[in-house]
Amino acid sequence: MQSPITQPTSNTAMSETISVESLKLVVAPSERDDEEDERESEWPWLKTTKYLIILNETQVGHIIVQFIDVSRMEDSFCLLMDGWSHELAEFSAIFDPENGILREMVCRAGTGCWNMDDAWEMLEHPYLYIEEVVVEEAWRGRGIGSWAIPQLFQTEKVKASGSTYLFTWPTVLNRLEPHHLFGPIDTMAYEAKRQRNINFYRKIGFRRLGNSCFFCLAKDVNHPSRRIAPDQDAVYVEPPRKIPRTPADVLEMLFY
Repeated sequence: MQSPITQPTSNTAMSETISVESLKLVVAPSERDDEEDERESEWPWLKTTKYLIILNETQVGHIIVQFIDVSRMEDSFCLLMDGWSHELAEFSAIFDPENGILREMVCRAGTGCWNMDDAWEMLEHPYLYIEEVVVEEAWRGRGIGSWAIPQLFQTEKVKASGSTYLFTWPTVLNRLEPHHLFGPIDTMAYEAKRQRNINFYRKIGFRRLGNSCFFCLAKDVNHPSRRIAPDQDAVYVEPPRKIPRTPADVLEMLFY
């Protein structure tokens, strides 16, 4: 039986010096209910894994990663992704809607550090999409997240997948914001936090995919993306009007 994970106190966080040797990532015990298990069983191409960030037997954060295996999809890529969540629907827009390969126009855009060799290599293995990263407030700003995210490449499940790229959308995690249920959004504060998140991921080595809102980290330290300075990364460009990919898209464009 796994020993219980203690929660940090602010006094502990402030007094303890963090070393890499004291940190580890462990797969969390399943917290899903029967409904969630049933939904995932109907979508065999997607598996979600939660990793706990542990410091000296204390949980100081977690990372949720979605393993998206295109080879197990039995319908078009964009339709299946859209059926799972809005976030994955947005993510799918930078890929071919049918076979799920990174679009050539995305590779050509931005800094051009991603190419079709990357695209085919990505497609050969599950896409690893970071859905959520949370470090407990008392432990933030001490390099824990910067260590934990690249460390995913060293975990057993990621190694077994063969994947050498991590994807994410570095936006604000709304459910942790004070306006999540009630109250107006402080637009300036929200935008400042979103930009801090982007800066954080760039510091680790993530670079923008084309001019989209999505970022990627290549495991290979010699990848061209690793030679681009954070302040030289591509900017976000608002995509053109939605291209209809399904009958539902056409109806939406005609009537909404």
